[in-house]
Amino acid sequence: MGNNKNSNKTSIKKKYKYDTIIKLMDATQSIIDEKSVNSVTIREIANRSGLNSATIYKHFKNLDHLIFFVLIKYTEEYNQALADYVKSSKSSIDFFLKGWECFLIYSFKNPDIYYKLYFTSLDNDETNYMEEYYKTFPYDNKNIDAFLSSFLFKKNISHRNTIALDPCVKDGYFDFDKATELNEIQMFIYEALLARVSKNKITNEEAIYKGLKYIYHITKKYSKIDFTYVSSKYGNIE
Repeated sequence: MGNNKNSNKTSIKKKYKYDTIIKLMDATQSIIDEKSVNSVTIREIANRSGLNSATIYKHFKNLDHLIFFVLIKYTEEYNQALADYVKSSKSSIDFFLKGWECFLIYSFKNPDIYYKLYFTSLDNDETNYMEEYYKTFPYDNKNIDAFLSSFLFKKNISHRNTIALDPCVKDGYFDFDKATELNEIQMFIYEALLARVSKNKITNEEAIYKGLKYIYHITKKYSKIDFTYVSSKYGNIE
């Protein structure tokens, strides 16, 4: 009997914690949607959630911790789409470029979010935050296989791209050192275009096409095996 009571108390505490985290994340997301990710403050989160700052700090180490959770939530639409986007891939290089195309489409829809997530340092515990997020919100998608999982839930975008390139190296498209160099150039291309979209210097549609074209051409230039890429959105990219 006593064990049941303790179990019920634990369940109630877990539910309260979960509900509180959701409430704080929803308040934070509403600020981002209405203003920007750089406009989020503890005071406004408290006002919108109806919870005090002490409650925020009870569940999150600091403001960056809470913002990080919300930024990861924004990427879930992309996570869901990726498996379907790459399932028709005919080769490792086709898989790699389809993955890039999907990423460009979804990230350029929310450039400030993706720039903040991948190109600014929120604080020292980002890897732990990623693990904590998926413990709090377990990801259950039967479409995502082991290989997609191996890079999809990593914080470091360069590391993710390296993992995605590995099968292309194994299939003889690149030598390892050339793949490392290619990865670095692709990061430069992506970050530059993302920043331009964020500053409204280019539309997201222009950025998607240019990003895919540039990444395709530089990938082809570095490849030891000739290939072509047919985009589901733009057709033959040349």
